Amino acid sequence: MKPGKTETSGITITLLHDMTQPGTYTIQGSRRISDEPNDGVVHSNKITVTAVGPLVPPGIAAAQKQLFKPPFTLVLSADKTTVGLGTEVWVRVKWTNTSGQELDASASILDATNVDPNFLFELLDENQRPVPKRAYKFPDTFGHAEFGTLKPGESMTHDINLVRLFEIKQPGKYTVQVSRAIPEALGDGAVKSNILIITVVQPST
Repeated sequence: MKPGKTETSGITITLLHDMTQPGTYTIQGSRRISDEPNDGVVHSNKITVTAVGPLVPPGIAAAQKQLFKPPFTLVLSADKTTVGLGTEVWVRVKWTNTSGQELDASASILDATNVDPNFLFELLDENQRPVPKRAYKFPDTFGHAEFGTLKPGESMTHDINLVRLFEIKQPGKYTVQVSRAIPEALGDGAVKSNILIITVVQPST
């Protein structure tokens, strides 16, 4: 898209999410700034939609959900969810192939973070503000390539040290979530993990 230009897209939310139950829904979009993992994500404003009755008959909704079933799942966990300020903060991502095709697991890994840039992490403080990402300069920008595939039904785990990705400078409760783009050949959009809460406390004196 050229500078100064604007693009609009129409999205049918009921094709992506189950909204068969009445209630109030909050919708927000996001998009990666670039392919660089440290550049972050831009979020849209939030809008509220009120469903006063079933928007899609349950049978059709179930068929749509089956039709648009994501090709993989992401599960985020941690051995320790309470850590001291200034210490390492480790989380684990379990990536499972739920499709009938092999998924490309190749990536260019930044040595300073040792994180597959296809996994996009979002860390929010207790006020739901994005935590600044760590910036790396030469010579810490060296990396290496890894190649592989994830076969149908198989899982792969990655252990991530969040202090290599974010400037965690204050104690408090942090929420972390990871997402990964769906391959173009298998659909569109991205798959998000569960949200994990990490509590950072002042070290005891």
